[in-house]
Amino acid sequence: QRELASFGVTHADGALGILHTEPPFRRRGLGREVLAGLIRAVQERGWAAYGHVVRGNQPSVDLVESLGMRRIRPADWIGVR
Repeated sequence: QRELASFGVTHADGALGILHTEPPFRRRGLGREVLAGLIRAVQERGWAAYGHVVRGNQPSVDLVESLGMRRIRPADWIGVR
């Protein structure tokens, strides 16, 4: 049986989007491999890889920093309730 274990997306401008790994598959390095592949794909297009991490999501910060990304500046989201 085949199951989706982990996935990520990029936006049309190269921004890194959602990265998700299903709970039974976490802590196996799958998210890291998916994100590394997305970064490579964006860079192969000649674009700078960038994205947003929700403030307080330290595991995601740790992951992106481990892949060579660095924090440029904090950002806030706005929305309608």
